[in-house]
Amino acid sequence: MAYDHRIPLGGEATLALRGVVRFFTAHDRSRLTQEWADLGAGPYGHVNSQALADFNATLIINPQFSITGYVRNLTDNRFLPDGWAIGSVTPSMTPGGPLQVSTDRAALSDPRTFGMIVSFRY
Repeated sequence: MAYDHRIPLGGEATLALRGVVRFFTAHDRSRLTQEWADLGAGPYGHVNSQALADFNATLIINPQFSITGYVRNLTDNRFLPDGWAIGSVTPSMTPGGPLQVSTDRAALSDPRTFGMIVSFRY
């Protein structure tokens, strides 16, 4: 879902604002290995539904020149996207306790990202 809004600033200048919310439905992750199943893990890891927000602000100075600032994943929500591997599963230190499931931070969705784009059309 996205929302765009333009604010005239006078002359050729305009401020263009854009907000986007991306929704990821809940899903079961890739199958766990037999070794992990032997430790007591279920056949799938579950990831709850997630929502990510992005925001752009573009200052359009004239038809040839603009500057955009953006933020992706505004709330810095990190989760395991569908199809990415779980790093390891180890037994709990407490008898009968839950398994410890871990992943490399690189396997998580992208972190909050800030940036700027300068555009010049010639």
